[in-house]
Amino acid sequence: MAKLRDIALWAASRLRPSPAGDARLVRTGPHARPVETILILKLDRIGDFVIGLDACRRLRNRWPAARITCVCAGWNVDLARRAGLFDEVVAYDFFTRTIAKHRQPMADRIERFRALKLGPQDIAIDLRHDDDTRILLGEVDAGLRAGFETNRGGVALDLVLPRFDAAARRHGATELAAGDRLSLLADAVILAMAAGEGGARPVRAPRRGLIVMTPGAGFAVKRWPTERWVELCLQLGSAPEARLVFVGGPEDRAFNAIVAERIRAGGGAVDDRTADLPMADVLALIDEAERFIGLDSGLSHIAAERGVPTVTLFSGHADPAVWMPRGPRAFGIHAELSCSPCGLKDIRYCRADHACMRSIEVADVLDLARQAVADAD
Repeated sequence: MAKLRDIALWAASRLRPSPAGDARLVRTGPHARPVETILILKLDRIGDFVIGLDACRRLRNRWPAARITCVCAGWNVDLARRAGLFDEVVAYDFFTRTIAKHRQPMADRIERFRALKLGPQDIAIDLRHDDDTRILLGEVDAGLRAGFETNRGGVALDLVLPRFDAAARRHGATELAAGDRLSLLADAVILAMAAGEGGARPVRAPRRGLIVMTPGAGFAVKRWPTERWVELCLQLGSAPEARLVFVGGPEDRAFNAIVAERIRAGGGAVDDRTADLPMADVLALIDEAERFIGLDSGLSHIAAERGVPTVTLFSGHADPAVWMPRGPRAFGIHAELSCSPCGLKDIRYCRADHACMRSIEVADVLDLARQAVADAD
């Protein structure tokens, strides 16, 4: 089945031009995105407004110093001010107070919203499950726009949650309470802006110069070229206190051994412990590491989550926004290409000559490795 899947992906790739040459390198780091201004749209009726207060409270608790503006219907202004959650409350009637009353044309409602001149925001969130107000997010200059999914055109959201009512009906599942849906959206925004902050990690006493690495990664699409691993290791290993150790699973043994052999042939030194250590010993070694360098693999996720300064070289196989290791000192590098994420497991079907990994140079990884350690000091 995996073979048929790769063939199908290859066939689909033939329908679009080769992406070779259009790579753009992207570096990611562990720092949370600063949040100074938040715009909350809560434009529905009284009961709906009250139900959404828990979501607003979560945003306030997460960013107590941020300036939060709430745009709500005129009949909810007093409620909003008394909630004690907002720095500014702006009255704007998207709906009429009574459902039966004729509504204004959408173009008029958008013009009235533009006239509010709300200014740039770090976050803009529409706390309405139905999608009729979502179009207003398209009128906000925001670093992150968040809301529930919509089929209406003209709205580009950065963070989208599914419509829970439709999903529950499809699967015959129990629907979430209305307030819980909105609180989940607020929590999703908090997670999206956190960039791997998280809570307490194991107390570390890193051994100076110890660099743990995993050159192998399941299948070849995820791997960095052998000669670049060799060059990277020779440069890192030239430091007087440097000690390089390879780890990995049985599937990484052959590739790591080739890299290790070529490092030694080039006059360098490496301790290849691939598949030799029980997991408890691998974890202890990672915890002692001054830094960890690896690919899209389980060990990179472990190192990042445990707070080790981690550099991950990410291929075009999967979406780095979804699968890049996260942690308080996790750094990553990947090449943006029109063909990624490709989902391929067999590199023979890659039409871009593995440009996603070949675009990452040794100098790029060295810079990130140095930055990872500098940030940890």
